[in-house]
Amino acid sequence: NIDQTGIGVTELQFYTRYLRPFYGSQLSPLYFLAFLLAISVLGYQLFTRPSLREALGRASAHAWVLGLWLAVPFVVFTLSLTMNSRFDLALLPAAALITARGILSLPTRALRSGVVTVLVICGLVQFFALSYDELDWLREEATIDLPGVGKVNLLGEGMYIEFPRSGVTDPRYFVPPRVLEQVSTDMKLEGRESVQLGNVVNRTYSNNAIFNYLMYNAYPGIELREFARGGWEDPPV
Repeated sequence: NIDQTGIGVTELQFYTRYLRPFYGSQLSPLYFLAFLLAISVLGYQLFTRPSLREALGRASAHAWVLGLWLAVPFVVFTLSLTMNSRFDLALLPAAALITARGILSLPTRALRSGVVTVLVICGLVQFFALSYDELDWLREEATIDLPGVGKVNLLGEGMYIEFPRSGVTDPRYFVPPRVLEQVSTDMKLEGRESVQLGNVVNRTYSNNAIFNYLMYNAYPGIELREFARGGWEDPPV
């Protein structure tokens, strides 16, 4: 809930809080640039009319549907008291279709083919760079420092972009199976039918949800007591 962040409705960040994950992780800055290019092309074609009324009247029903598909969810989530980047997923299909329509509206076939080729190559590079730990040098090379903005990773980064086997996804951090197996062994050795396990860790790699999932079928005699109340990236309370 946004109340927990201290961001008020009078602050600019309240109205732009969904833009950062939209361009930073959901699309990535490279594809967000293509999205802006598409909007510019479509806007230029639409508004090169003598009057605004004629320009709006020239827009097709498909254009209105795409525009509202993108704008309405963004406005609804922005004016709500939520703050979860996953809500941006509702915008992605519309953004993809708008980008495709803008590219198809470019004046020459050579230009359209060139833009599509660049986007496909960038997409493949981004896929492999974010899927294999051995290619971490690509992520480092794609990070630039922009004046007034700071460090920007052109390949995208965010809470829901995690690498397979490094950082917080290092397999050595995934201790719940070993903990449950040890507790189960001790419970059997002591002849007890049930025990309570207190969890004080709340991280992406070890949290109450993971323990409950593992305990559901394999460890029926273990009851989880949840003591961790902090956020995933905050120290447990």
